[in-house]
Parts: sequence; structure tokens; C-alpha cells
Amino acid sequence: MKDATKANLNALKRNNTDYQAIISHAIEIATLAINMIQTATEYARDYDILPYDDIHGASAMDQETTQIISGDKELDKVAIIRRIDPLQYEGHKSSQT
Repeated sequence: MKDATKANLNALKRNNTDYQAIISHAIEIATLAINMIQTATEYARDYDILPYDDIHGASAMDQETTQIISGDKELDKVAIIRRIDPLQYEGHKSSQT
């Protein structure tokens, strides 16, 4: 596991976030890069979204994906990102029968 990923997981633990639920899916925690900040700034301007949201959008694009699992409806403003509500995600326990 990369040091940055370990640091992110440790931060989640310290914040009492249910990190086990997060890492139980096949996901990667991306490290923020300088080019992502530039892209995020453009998203904030173009889509009128908040700073946290534009970083998520830029991170997704940097990882060459167009889908984000998030309960944050602010991301629906970003035309190039498809937001999937966590409660609607096929891997969510309440959606399984």
C-alpha cells in the first residue's frame, strides 16, 4: 500500500469515518497532484461548484473515470461526471436482496 494511501486511511480512522465500508469496494484513494488543482479551478469556474466538489471531479478525470459514488448532489452540476448515489449503488447492502 502506498504511503499516501496509508496516510489517507489513517486520517479516515482518526475522523471516526467508517473506512471499512469505503475500502470494502474495489476503489483507490487518489493522491492530489498539481495538475488536478488547475483542472479543479476550471471546474469551479465552469460548473459553479464548491472547492471540495471540484477536487473530486478533477480527481475522477485524472483517474480516467467519469463516475463518482457520492451523496453530494452538487456534483450533478458537472456535465462530464456521472454521480452515483451511494444508496443506489449496486454494491450497497440495502440494494441487495
